[in-house]
Amino acid sequence: MASAVWRVAVTVPQAAAPAFEAAMQSLAASVVSLDAGGGCWCVQGLSSRPPERAALALALNLAAVASGLPAPEATIEPVAEEDWLARGLRDLPPLRIGPFFVHGAHVHEPPPLGSIALQVEAGMAFGSGHHASTAGCLEALAGLRHHTVRRVLDVGCGSGILGIAAAKLWRCPVLAVDIDPDAVAETRANARINGVAPCVRALCVDGVHHPLVRAAAPFDLVVANILARPLKRLAPSLREIVGAGGWIILGGFIAADARQVAAPYRAIGLALRSIDRAQGWATVVLERRGP
Repeated sequence: MASAVWRVAVTVPQAAAPAFEAAMQSLAASVVSLDAGGGCWCVQGLSSRPPERAALALALNLAAVASGLPAPEATIEPVAEEDWLARGLRDLPPLRIGPFFVHGAHVHEPPPLGSIALQVEAGMAFGSGHHASTAGCLEALAGLRHHTVRRVLDVGCGSGILGIAAAKLWRCPVLAVDIDPDAVAETRANARINGVAPCVRALCVDGVHHPLVRAAAPFDLVVANILARPLKRLAPSLREIVGAGGWIILGGFIAADARQVAAPYRAIGLALRSIDRAQGWATVVLERRGP
């Protein structure tokens, strides 16, 4: 029998989808939005256990207030994991994101000449490449490909797509960390599929203060595609572990929060190099100059 996955879904106007995606990210293992027609999108959050209803109601109400909408009615239901994965695979076409060709095993067309293939399977961990925040981080990685990078940290690695992309770009060691053991398992599996398992070390640890993370520092590049609030809290810690001349890529927050997320990093001496916005989401790139 297929194991159960819990699905929470709301249908909202397209312009409000990023706010509801951000709200669900704190409560679900994976979030996806699908075109529901008529200018609306169905925002779905998936998790391995039923949602805490009071926390869900609060998150959706805050997103509704921020979007100037009444709180939408949420559908909460268990679905068979294998059914969700099969449906997810059918709904995920290959993507060309900068030099990357992101696809699942169901895609049989060869990668475009000169592209970097990233095979990522639909799963519970966040990071198929189809979400704008993941795509933005991939674009940011591509933008740094001509810089020298010898060691990478992927914070909140999810499916491992960003760490795997970095390993393919620079052929360097990548440390991928997440607090979710399922995400770590998916990262390891995807690293094997993509032929970079010797480069990518995935660990289930709580935060960047773990001794194994500290021992691997300094990093030439840190990428963190998580949420706005923890990214702001992490500013001093990430500055400590990125080396002089190193880079930090931040994603996972709506476009309206970009400057607030960047502010604590700029306050401790990191230089803001770019803010890129797409589909209501933003990616911030910073550089640590000097010692």
